[in-house]
Amino acid sequence: MGKNPYRLADRRQRHARHRVEGPFARLAGLSPLVGAIAAVWLARDLYGTLLAGGEAAWAAGFTGVTARVGLVVAALLSLTTYDTLVRGPDRGVIDIHPLLPRPWLLARMEGLVRDRLPWLAVAAVFLLPVLPRTDAFALGAAVLLGAWCAGLGVGLGVNLAAPALATRPSLAGLFDAIRGPNPRLQAALLYAPGVALALSGTATVAAAWGAGRVLLGDPAGFVGLASPFVLAVAGVVLAVRSAPAMSGIGAVLGEIEAAWAESEDPEDARSVYLEWTVRLAPAPLRVALRKELRHLWRAHRAWVTGSWGLAFLAGIAGWTESPDGVARLAQVGAAALAAVGYVGVRLGASDPPWLDTFLPLHGRVVARAAAVFSAMQVVVAVGTATLLVRQGVPALGVLLRLELAALALAAVAAWSGDTLRAKGGLVYVPAALLVWAVGGMA
Repeated sequence: MGKNPYRLADRRQRHARHRVEGPFARLAGLSPLVGAIAAVWLARDLYGTLLAGGEAAWAAGFTGVTARVGLVVAALLSLTTYDTLVRGPDRGVIDIHPLLPRPWLLARMEGLVRDRLPWLAVAAVFLLPVLPRTDAFALGAAVLLGAWCAGLGVGLGVNLAAPALATRPSLAGLFDAIRGPNPRLQAALLYAPGVALALSGTATVAAAWGAGRVLLGDPAGFVGLASPFVLAVAGVVLAVRSAPAMSGIGAVLGEIEAAWAESEDPEDARSVYLEWTVRLAPAPLRVALRKELRHLWRAHRAWVTGSWGLAFLAGIAGWTESPDGVARLAQVGAAALAAVGYVGVRLGASDPPWLDTFLPLHGRVVARAAAVFSAMQVVVAVGTATLLVRQGVPALGVLLRLELAALALAAVAAWSGDTLRAKGGLVYVPAALLVWAVGGMA
């Protein structure tokens, strides 16, 4: 069949992007790794608490750490596959050109592995406190690798198989029960990321449990440790068989958007996540804020979904009656805000430079900060709400700390993304660590 045209196109685009961004953008790509190392150092007391006690308590703490880090890895990979397959830039090409399913899938898998493999190194940093026990570190690394593979494999398989499953007569009753007013195909695409996340997350928790059991000398733990890899292989096989369905995803999404376009108010048809906040902004800022919110929703939707996942983690941290619950929520919440805030850098990096030249937008930095701040509020709201239910008044102090942290992070993210674009991480990551150290760890 000759050379893979999709791989060739990816290579050319990658080389062109590197020429435009320059070497400092690659240096900025190391900022998450540096940030993770600094975060582990700042949280060393928290690790000491989790990994204290006898062998059984140490294994339980180790299981908790690996499960949490692995869940984040699996979630990121699951969301990334959806963003690549369903909402990625390929859609506009596939809509009007014939698709070579297997070469296309191979090129996308290679691109995901190449671009997301560094995430494993970042995740492994969070296992450094257990490094004195090399057996535990090796088992933890196996859990993270399994989470990475499961997130990728299951995400590919489920998202590609969703349209075909929705058209099966045997599953019609199931989709009719859950789809609400949506067509079956639309419901399948809507629920696919959740299904992929549930499957890969369950396998990751099983792997973390298995690693803990192996540390205690129970060989049955190897069964749990192997589960993400088995699920990943099954997902890749399903993806290969379902790749031809990608050619129909564009038509499905086109029908969905056409239905929105027929709504009574054209402005409602273009509404996006958090757009209601535009009404609360000062009049001179509303145009720029609406543009930033639409850019956030359409180009970086995975960050929006991820903010809800981080809010869930903040909610778990706040759901406690322990006296140290306030400090724990401040730590987890500030870290979650720092992670969400990085989308401000991505907004700047993905904003076409030519657009600034031909259509300059006044107040963009302030509007971008407001959009990022709005996206952070779900983390603050869920975390403080759970602590308020369990402990009452102390939650108000954490609320103030987290809101101040969110304001500072949003401002730095908006400025660095607008000024430095892809190199904004060089400024944002150190600033986010500082905010976390003051607002969450102090």
